[in-house]
Amino acid sequence: MSTPKSVRGWRRKNRGQDTTRNNSQYRILATWPDRPDRPAVRATPDRAKARRIAEEYATAGAYVIVQRARGFQWRTVDTYDGTGQPA
Repeated sequence: MSTPKSVRGWRRKNRGQDTTRNNSQYRILATWPDRPDRPAVRATPDRAKARRIAEEYATAGAYVIVQRARGFQWRTVDTYDGTGQPA
């Protein structure tokens, strides 16, 4: 049999912060052929800004992957290939 709640010496407290995951986050991953071990990673909540950054990186010759946050995972939304090879 369990102890009644009124007799317990401690009380469970709710977390003081919001634990809801932000689903409106975009991440831009860009890699260049001359330095594949050092990718550029940018994150922004603005979709238009993410697209602008991705196009800027692709113009500079990078292979770019745009991802969107979905819960605790990242989903690929777009890919840009600035290296001249088909994406």
